Amino acid sequence: MARYHAGRLALERGVPEEARDRIALVVSELCTNALRYAHALGWPEPRCALTVGVNRWLTEVWDPFPWQDLRAAVAHDKAGDEEESGRGLALVAHLTDNAWGVRPSTRGGKVVWAVVRW
Repeated sequence: MARYHAGRLALERGVPEEARDRIALVVSELCTNALRYAHALGWPEPRCALTVGVNRWLTEVWDPFPWQDLRAAVAHDKAGDEEESGRGLALVAHLTDNAWGVRPSTRGGKVVWAVVRW
C-alpha cells in the first residue's frame, strides 16, 4: 500500500520515471522492515511520511523500536548468496547514493529516513 501511494504521489508531482522506480523500492523496503518487526511483536503500527521537494524525495518511517545504529549494521552485515533477506538497507543505500540514516524520535522509537534525488 505504501509503495502504491508513493508511486501515485510521485507521478502526480511530476517526478521522473527513473526516480519514481527508486522511490517505490525505497518506500517499500523501509515500510516493510518496520511492519515486519512491529507485527511480530504486537507493537504499534509504524508511520510513514513522504515529502516532495525540488528534485528530491524524503521518506521517513517511524517505528516503536529503540534507536540503533543501522548504518553500522549495514556496513558490517554481509548477507550470503543463498540468504533470502538481509540486503534491504544496503539496497536503500545504493538507491539513495547513501543519503539515508536513522535518528531517535521525540515520541520514542526511531525514524529511518532516505532521500532520493534526481
